[in-house]
Amino acid sequence: MLRSPTIAGIIVAAGIGQRLKMGPKAFVKINGQTLLNRAINTLKGAGVSEIIAVLPPNEVGPNSVAWTNNMKPDSGPLGSVLAGVKELRGTDSHAFIYPVDHALVPVESLIALTTALQSTVPRDAAFLSPTWNDRAGHPIVLVPRTIHLLRQYLIQPEDTLRTVLNAIGRPYPVPVSSEGILHNINTRADFDRAEQQLRASSSQ
Repeated sequence: MLRSPTIAGIIVAAGIGQRLKMGPKAFVKINGQTLLNRAINTLKGAGVSEIIAVLPPNEVGPNSVAWTNNMKPDSGPLGSVLAGVKELRGTDSHAFIYPVDHALVPVESLIALTTALQSTVPRDAAFLSPTWNDRAGHPIVLVPRTIHLLRQYLIQPEDTLRTVLNAIGRPYPVPVSSEGILHNINTRADFDRAEQQLRASSSQ
């Protein structure tokens, strides 16, 4: 009997929210809870137990998860991912890369990704990418080979997370049933729309 793949979660939460203008994104409250706690609860709802939050310099995370700081916030999401993978305990686990500002991602989308790991993922795939109507979104899932390479990676000024992952391998698309994977919160208008949707869904 094949062993089920282990999967961790890295929450990319080092953004200071310059465009949003509500403070560091991790601690912005939406519909009664912070974006960070919402991401944590979504991951836990999908059965993820090892969770690492990557926060801005000098910020402190909750006791409910492990956390570290991206001491070079100008390095963007790539710097946060590199900081996060170095904190992972396992050597053969997969990992969700969960942007903290994706507040509309349902647990079911994460479960679709974990279910896809039970099938044969192409060997040249660097990560699994959720898609809705053929549009790629977040969170992605890194495969163990990609995590191993990122642990050794020395970031260059021109690097982005997208270019580095594409150099490692191709995405493996996984269709999901919610367009929430496409929506991030960068501006106050994004925030207002997301909060309205969350309030509407919680009242149903």
